[in-house]
Amino acid sequence: MEDLLPAKPPRQNITAARFRLWRERSLPRASYQIMPVFWTPAGLANAADLAPHMRKAVKRSEPSLSGLAYTPRRIDLVVAAGAASYEHVAKLIHCRALMRADPDYSEHRGKRVSMILLANQVDPAIADFARLCRVRVIVSSATPGAETAIAPAPASQINGSIGPPIGPRDSAH
Repeated sequence: MEDLLPAKPPRQNITAARFRLWRERSLPRASYQIMPVFWTPAGLANAADLAPHMRKAVKRSEPSLSGLAYTPRRIDLVVAAGAASYEHVAKLIHCRALMRADPDYSEHRGKRVSMILLANQVDPAIADFARLCRVRVIVSSATPGAETAIAPAPASQINGSIGPPIGPRDSAH
């Protein structure tokens, strides 16, 4: 497989390459958008009186993701990162809400929306938090083609080992 990354690319190109690679493997027929940007209510109100070319420039300062892949029935919002963080999960949740109200994405209303976090490293606590927030976490390894969706660790392993309940051990004392 050819190398997708140049020697020292800007960070945006790395995340775009990760997103493209995931999309080619997972949804090869899906349409996609790199670095989609979503209007916040305040940003949309501030840009209401601007010319269309100025609106595009203003929108670039709004929240964005690594990529968006869509089919006729489904949308996948994707963040690609080296090490997953709570901020990445929160960004997906925030952008999902913004996308639903963004007039630029009105053609996608009514579609099922999935949130996906692509990462090289994921702490078990972050994986558990992502699962609770309905974010799918995919860990990519150094081996090309070896991507796995991880299952979060049980709650007992997140903050260390939890022993038996505290209380009397023997009623014969």
